[in-house]
Amino acid sequence: MHPRILHDMSVDNLGEREDRWSAAMSLDYAPVEVRATAGKIRPGSNYLARQDLEDFRLLELASTTCSAQRPRNLRRNDAADHVALIFVGQGHETITVGGKRARLSTGDAAVWDPTLDTLFEVHGSVLKYNLLVPRSALRTVGASSTPTSGILPRTPTTRLLVVLC
Repeated sequence: MHPRILHDMSVDNLGEREDRWSAAMSLDYAPVEVRATAGKIRPGSNYLARQDLEDFRLLELASTTCSAQRPRNLRRNDAADHVALIFVGQGHETITVGGKRARLSTGDAAVWDPTLDTLFEVHGSVLKYNLLVPRSALRTVGASSTPTSGILPRTPTTRLLVVLC
């Protein structure tokens, strides 16, 4: 089951693309400040698609070179009720959370706590899936509802999850 496209940001106008990304992320994920790179954009290369799965939400994000920052002034309670499992389907990006920097590439998976200061830097084209998991669901199964953000080890389970998304 793949999410349906809700927001298309595949426009050449830099300001409009940044505004569309900021609006889509605020509406369906977590508010961020987006800075894109100028240039010709291929149709269908920048989008956010969403699929709600009961109380979970699956987001498919495709982007070209850009950065998205979630600084303190944007960290409201809007995203505090979930954590994100990030699966990189193709491409690579750098994520800096709480001063710790990590590179995510095709096949990598990570956990992200959206209540922390975060900078995402996309290098080239990236396709990734973010599964938003309610903190209440983590508590229900006895897991910490405040997991540490970071890259998950490349195990058969994480590889399977990346493929399934």
